[in-house]
Amino acid sequence: MTLVYILIASTLVSLGIIPVSAILLTIFKDSYQKLSFLFLSFSLGILLGSAFFDLIPHIIEHLELREASVYLVAGIILFWLIHKIILKRRCSHDGHDHGAAGALLLWGDAIHNITDGVIIASSFHHSFSLGWVVTGTVALHELSHGVSEFAVLLNSGYSRKKAILYYALSSSTTIIAALITHFSLDYLDHFVPYVLLMAAANFIYVSLVELVPNLNQETQFRKIILQFLLVLLALFIAYNL
Repeated sequence: MTLVYILIASTLVSLGIIPVSAILLTIFKDSYQKLSFLFLSFSLGILLGSAFFDLIPHIIEHLELREASVYLVAGIILFWLIHKIILKRRCSHDGHDHGAAGALLLWGDAIHNITDGVIIASSFHHSFSLGWVVTGTVALHELSHGVSEFAVLLNSGYSRKKAILYYALSSSTTIIAALITHFSLDYLDHFVPYVLLMAAANFIYVSLVELVPNLNQETQFRKIILQFLLVLLALFIAYNL
């Protein structure tokens, strides 16, 4: 039954996001930039809440707190280094045409989605409830990025059909990674807490390095209050899941 849950969850995260992102981009194509702070604020609360209220408490049931802290910090540094490498590659492509930017985005997304598949499968191996919490968190984060990624692909010269096709191929690595992880973790169950620590490190890093700087660009007092309320709402939801 675990395999069925993993298949459903990874398919929802990878392929289920595509039509929703395309619809949102169509509906809010003129106002998405103005409204994106709503998605980002809620995503920030969900990512932080899932890391600190769900993943880390589950992890310290199996690992000493000091050991878990060391691996958590190591994971954050690892994602920082990966992020630096991606940024360096993007800078090296600045002089290329828009098509190169779209292709680079697709390759980067495919690699990132492998991580999502590993995280989803590992969380279901720990418990069904944690699996669905992590799936929802990853899905929300992917949705907040999906709309902007579609916009980049369309701007790179891809037709809507090609953008959807290539995005689907890129996203399918989530399913493949989840299946490989499922069959591997049957024999390597000892490593599940460490994989979940990497998931928590990923959620914290994305929250503080990608989402917070974007949200800090907003200076209107009304929108800042709305951001704060949405983050609190997301934290409340994550705490009570």
